[in-house]
Amino acid sequence: QPVQIRDPSGTFTLTEADLLMDQLMPEVNFTLSEDQVELLPATDNSSAGGFLLDLLTGFWDALNVITFGLLDFLVGLGIDLYDAIAGLFSSESAPGTFNFAFPIELDGFGLARDLIVSEMLGFEATLAGVKIDPNGLTALLDASFMPTNLDPDIPEIPGVAESAAAPPMPPIDTAEGFFGISDDAVNAILASLTAQGTFKGVCSSPTPVADFLPDQCCELKGPDCCTMGGAACDGIEVPVCEALKAPSCDALTDPVQIFFCAGLAAKNITGQTPVLLCGRQEIPPVLLVRDDVDPAGNPVATPDRIETHLRLNDTRVFAILDRMTDGTASGFGTLASCLDQNADATQDCRILETCLDLNVLNTLALDLTLGDPALVVDVEQIQNLPRDPGIVCEGELPFLFIPDVIDRALESESLADITVRIQLMTPVLQPEGFDLLGVGRLTSPRLKGIRTTEATPGFDDYLGLLGAFELAP
Repeated sequence: QPVQIRDPSGTFTLTEADLLMDQLMPEVNFTLSEDQVELLPATDNSSAGGFLLDLLTGFWDALNVITFGLLDFLVGLGIDLYDAIAGLFSSESAPGTFNFAFPIELDGFGLARDLIVSEMLGFEATLAGVKIDPNGLTALLDASFMPTNLDPDIPEIPGVAESAAAPPMPPIDTAEGFFGISDDAVNAILASLTAQGTFKGVCSSPTPVADFLPDQCCELKGPDCCTMGGAACDGIEVPVCEALKAPSCDALTDPVQIFFCAGLAAKNITGQTPVLLCGRQEIPPVLLVRDDVDPAGNPVATPDRIETHLRLNDTRVFAILDRMTDGTASGFGTLASCLDQNADATQDCRILETCLDLNVLNTLALDLTLGDPALVVDVEQIQNLPRDPGIVCEGELPFLFIPDVIDRALESESLADITVRIQLMTPVLQPEGFDLLGVGRLTSPRLKGIRTTEATPGFDDYLGLLGAFELAP
């Protein structure tokens, strides 16, 4: 005989130990009194199977009609309602009531896997601790990762692990839900990617040497050389420039220029020799969080993003003469100097090595297209920071006839490629479990840099995703 159940309700209790288990199996307990159970008019069912089917169908229909919200909640928890109702017949109930309980399997808290970083570093976040008190529920995640394929060209990187300061809880009074990740954790990921050579960059497209030279070679020595000549033009810069700009040594008449042209030609260097600008980041980038402050240092209100800076220290920049004219260079950190008289003139050579300290302005933007809220990096601009004269990585070779090499390097494909790799490889940060096992959802999400007492002065040390919490209907 069909049965209709009115206003079913139940309870389940979760403990900290339940949430830390791999398979979470607490029980949902229901108690139904006689006045909640109504026998509907009988149908033509002559078998026990038909009776049970009508009983289950009646219960299912009752949930759909009377408590649709509860049905969504139960189905969201993965409850098999048919098995649950079957439990009615084996339960021991007090007079006038039906009592039954059934297990459920719950999804826990964690971070959604970023496929690129997971593949490269074996990145995995696991639930390390849960605390439940009258103020709410706090879950702590541990992330594990390591370089799987060290790049032999990258020097050994010392340990960068730091113990992150505990974030204030709650970080902002109006935040009912909060996900925070320490900048130290992101920096450790960047260090592992650096060790794998992820930020080595590519070389720029070949550009002839002559394209780097000014229209008038006298400009290399300043305006006095162009207007007055004589002693104002002393030095090798002007004759070397003229030698490289000439279509051939035979076209020159000045004996000094002819001398340099012949010497350069013997080293397989002409104005048409291709130049490659190559970059490499061997020191791990450092993420600095400076939320709600624009690049000019002005306060701004940006709840949909967190302003950050990525500092690249000692970014090595090489100018390579592509004497092999194959458009590529490898091992450019160990290439011979183009000024080395004993070097093989048929092989690529290094005409310049210098270092840049770069500041990459970027933001971590709020992305709501991935289902749950996520933080996604967006690289915006590269700034060249002032550097004391004479400070270089491993020595500098004079390249006197390329005065704008640094500007060209900043605009080159090589540094652009490094920033693209930073954007591509910085993991998407997307927490899981904000629905609290189907009880509700995070609403009005916003991003905020969180500062603790241990933060670097002027900077935040946590990336925070905050929001209100709304119970499921």
